[in-house]
Amino acid sequence: MTEARQQKLFSGSGCRSWREVSGKDMNSKFHERFNIDVDMEEAKRRFVNRAYNLIFNSFLPQGLADPSIARRKVITALGEIYRRGDVLENHIGNDFYKCLQALEAL
Repeated sequence: MTEARQQKLFSGSGCRSWREVSGKDMNSKFHERFNIDVDMEEAKRRFVNRAYNLIFNSFLPQGLADPSIARRKVITALGEIYRRGDVLENHIGNDFYKCLQALEAL
């Protein structure tokens, strides 16, 4: 929404825009808008969890005709031996850097 549109909607209503209230743009990162300190290890852990939730456990099994081909490609990129029925979590675990390698392999 443009700033002019926001002003038109909120003028006279007693409501103020987020930018007026906080002095920060809504496009800034969530943790910056609310002054939340995010530990790097926690950020890495959350990234790995999001990769599992959105890609490894959702897109791969449901969005591909043969997900085993993608699993084999990822496991090979990690330098491990692929065995039929292998689960990516057994090879990636919670390792942030292995997760990045796996995503890059896709």
